[in-house]
Amino acid sequence: MNKGLSVVVLAGGRSQRMGRDKALLPLGASSLLQRVMDAAAPLSDQRLLVTNSPASHAAFAWPQKADIYPDKGPLGGLYTALTHSKTDHLLLLACDLPYLNTPFLRFLYQQIDDEHQAFVPESSEGLQPLCAIYSRRILRNVSQAIDLNQLGMRRLLATLNICAIPAAQWQPYDPEDRLFTNLNTPEDYQQTQ
Repeated sequence: MNKGLSVVVLAGGRSQRMGRDKALLPLGASSLLQRVMDAAAPLSDQRLLVTNSPASHAAFAWPQKADIYPDKGPLGGLYTALTHSKTDHLLLLACDLPYLNTPFLRFLYQQIDDEHQAFVPESSEGLQPLCAIYSRRILRNVSQAIDLNQLGMRRLLATLNICAIPAAQWQPYDPEDRLFTNLNTPEDYQQTQ
């Protein structure tokens, strides 16, 4: 097992509220998905895109895997990522976080220790499970949650020994207070233009 880090971006959602594949939305000179990938790429050469639309995402250079358990939301994506990961830890990112930055992700990576199973930033909205680092040791926990159809990511976190990272520690990397802004609706997207 490689003690390093894998970087995984989830782009397999249905984007129902957006009405189209939000990963492909143009943002500046790039796309929403490409911006997330660019922010995370410097952390590792072990990279994976979890997508159920391989044809739509073929232009993206990262290796792609489809969900092993389709229609299980981000938890299914995490299971797929853990199954294919070759490192002890993986950074799991939603594809709709346009304001992620590499210095913040490096800070998150530096939080890894041997004691905790997940390293999760906490904001005013609560824990941020789709911008977090997970240990491969939780594969059984994720599998059990899927078997029980308990698909909530925060519900999973409640079963793990997590390191919750308070806002005071990561806010220096987020001077405009928008790091965890995600885009779910056309209105959210319009606000980035």
